Amino acid sequence: MKLTVLGSGVLVPQAGHAPSCYFLEAGGKRLLFDAGSGSLQQLVRAGLDYRKIDAFFFSHLHPDHVHELPMFFVAAGLDKANKAKRFTVFGPRGIKRFFAKCLDLYPFMKRLPVKTRFRELADTSLRLGGVKVRSAIVQHTVGALAYRVEAGKKSFVFSGDSEDCLALRKLCWKADLAMLECSSPRKPFSGHLTALDCGALASACGVKHLVLSHLYPASVKANVKGLAGKRFKGKIRVARDFSVIPF
Repeated sequence: MKLTVLGSGVLVPQAGHAPSCYFLEAGGKRLLFDAGSGSLQQLVRAGLDYRKIDAFFFSHLHPDHVHELPMFFVAAGLDKANKAKRFTVFGPRGIKRFFAKCLDLYPFMKRLPVKTRFRELADTSLRLGGVKVRSAIVQHTVGALAYRVEAGKKSFVFSGDSEDCLALRKLCWKADLAMLECSSPRKPFSGHLTALDCGALASACGVKHLVLSHLYPASVKANVKGLAGKRFKGKIRVARDFSVIPF
């Protein structure tokens, strides 16, 4: 597997930390997790082709995670070099309604020659070729999802936004790489994880490699790697846009 971080930040503007977006190559598939504002340009800057994305996975419907979805749709419809013009989108309950509202807001989008397939998930398992994806409802907004991807003998977990909870721990169990949101260094933040929480969760679940992401300015300024390391003795990395992590 190979992970490319395209958005390691939040809605608060910060150099090097765009809103949530992650590109995962696994088992011959190209998967995009979340698409906050600017994700399309982040893909271009990273030298990645949005037209080759096999599926989109969204964690929840906050704007720093889903804002760019209609932009991908419009780009696909207007790009004459895009032959596929097909979107497969997985996400929480309400993702179809969100997109329908976008079409109502911008009626010209309804005329674009792009086929879309939406599937709303809860505690779900699915397959894309040789890739297995599990989703679980976690503790953030209603229906917010975290994901685990397995291909070959490798596993990847994307927490989305969540507090520490049993559902997230089950997904993280023995993961090769767990990318956990780290919204705060120490101070509890409702619906989110601190660096200390991330370290404790990774340690309890036997994670091999912990990546800290979804960084607010306080987390960018603090030594979140050191804080997480107080509770987790495995490999720790702090995400930054355009980090490429093979595992």
